[in-house]
Amino acid sequence: MTEAERVWLDDTWSTSGRIGEVESLGVLSSHRGRSLETRLLDAFEEWLAQAGVDDLVLGVLAGNEAAIRLYAIHGYLPTWMYLSKFHGRPRSR
Repeated sequence: MTEAERVWLDDTWSTSGRIGEVESLGVLSSHRGRSLETRLLDAFEEWLAQAGVDDLVLGVLAGNEAAIRLYAIHGYLPTWMYLSKFHGRPRSR
């Protein structure tokens, strides 16, 4: 983790007021690689900005490296982690 990320994380809960949250953002695999992800994210951020929302929280599944890279390019940093337990899926230890 860089020093800039550490400083940012020290102030994680300081926001500008309204916070937008995206639980999931997806593009069909057959349509990936055409910049649709970037255009969708840019449009969403612009729409929220026009509504007076500057701070954003975005969910991404652990291991989805392509999405994590995309969000990092757009300035998103890790802030918290969700833990899940799904019926019927093996648990790892």
